[in-house]
Amino acid sequence: MVSPAAGLSPASSGAGSVWGKQQPSLERLVTHYVAAKRSLTSTNLVYRATELVGSAREALKENAVLSAKSAFVKRSLEDHLNSLKAVHQGIEQVRGDVQDEFNSSVHALDDASSQLRLNLDHLRNILVDPAFRPANDPPRYLFDFVDEAGVNGLNENVRRSIDRFNDAHEKLLTTLEDFESDLSQVRRTLDGDVGSSGSSHAASPVPRIYRELEHHATETATCLSSLVNHYDLCLSALRHTSGGAEAVERMVQSSQDESHADLPAGLGLELGSPESTKAEQSLSESERNHILSLVEKDSHEVDGVVTEMRERVATMQNLSTQVDSHLTDMRTASEMLHSALDRLRTLSDSVHTHVSGTAVFLSAWDAEKETLATQLEELDGLVQIYQGFEEAYDNMIMETVRRERVRAHIDKVLSSALSKVEKLVGQDAKAREEFRAEVGEFLPGDIWAGLMDPPSRWEVRQVEGSVADMPNLSERTLEDADRRVRRRAEQAD
Repeated sequence: MVSPAAGLSPASSGAGSVWGKQQPSLERLVTHYVAAKRSLTSTNLVYRATELVGSAREALKENAVLSAKSAFVKRSLEDHLNSLKAVHQGIEQVRGDVQDEFNSSVHALDDASSQLRLNLDHLRNILVDPAFRPANDPPRYLFDFVDEAGVNGLNENVRRSIDRFNDAHEKLLTTLEDFESDLSQVRRTLDGDVGSSGSSHAASPVPRIYRELEHHATETATCLSSLVNHYDLCLSALRHTSGGAEAVERMVQSSQDESHADLPAGLGLELGSPESTKAEQSLSESERNHILSLVEKDSHEVDGVVTEMRERVATMQNLSTQVDSHLTDMRTASEMLHSALDRLRTLSDSVHTHVSGTAVFLSAWDAEKETLATQLEELDGLVQIYQGFEEAYDNMIMETVRRERVRAHIDKVLSSALSKVEKLVGQDAKAREEFRAEVGEFLPGDIWAGLMDPPSRWEVRQVEGSVADMPNLSERTLEDADRRVRRRAEQAD
């Protein structure tokens, strides 16, 4: 496509000589004139380009305002969001610390409960030797002596304490999750939805597009100016060509003919102006030939210039659509930012609720922590009691063995002592007999009433208890107790 200047520049002398060899017919000159007249309808394209530039100018102003407002709101959101995030993190830290303490307490309770269950399982498997019980008593295990209702009651109290804590923790966790969800939604608005169109960090395309629109509008106006110049040359050529005005008039009169049904409006009106005759008198032949040369040369570029104008306006239309789309995105982003700001204000108003909920949670934990500590002491106490019960039973068995050994030793000592006493008594009786034989006849019988008495007789008898008090334990009982005692001794080492 030739530049607009090509149709305005005066032809060189060489062009004039060429024209002189190729004199155009009147009909061809009229055709050029009609085409030039028709090309002036592209003035509407210039009007449209001007409208698009004006609309873009307003968009540029709105873009600047929206960008500044969005940047300010976003900075406010960032600061506000960071403050609320700090509150959330503080509450989460408190919740995490309490959860750790609770987990430690529950772990200790689990260990104590497991040890208690293990001890009770041992008691379930240890049969009380029948020798310890009355004759008609049914078989009994050590577990039968356990206060099972007390153990179950303690376990139930532990479960209730844990449930109460879990309920309080669940309430706080739900509140925290809602708090975090709201904060995340605001963060997504800042980082995602707004970032694609409303972020102050991304360069707006509107200023660049506005410059492009101005350039296209300027070029479109220049093209129109070129077409107007070409039309003026065609008009001048017809005025200075014999029969030119009449030829145009005949074409207008025959406009009802199908071949000329699309003639532009106002065709030929300029040819009848009073200046026409004066212009002919003021134009030399060489000047006329030069004009004809330019008309012939530029006539080949008219359609290209009009096409260029249409393409530029179409391009401007596309660019304007991009501007409108960007502004729509910016308006949407601005609305989202203000919506996020309203949401943060609501969150700020609810901060005291979250803080109060945290205080309630801490108070509930303090109460349950003390309760769990007491329950742990009770569980540890039961562990010690029933572990001691098992050990005491085994020690009782060992005590029976010891007592049996002592009784056997006493029997042995008593048997030996009685044998010695009997020997001493015999010796005493013999000595008394010898005494009576030697001096008895010389002593009167009433001098000592016990002079002739035999030696005293001695016996040893059990004053308290009886042999039946010692249980006759089975070998199995003795072996099991000995094994358990040795196992505990090894674990202690």
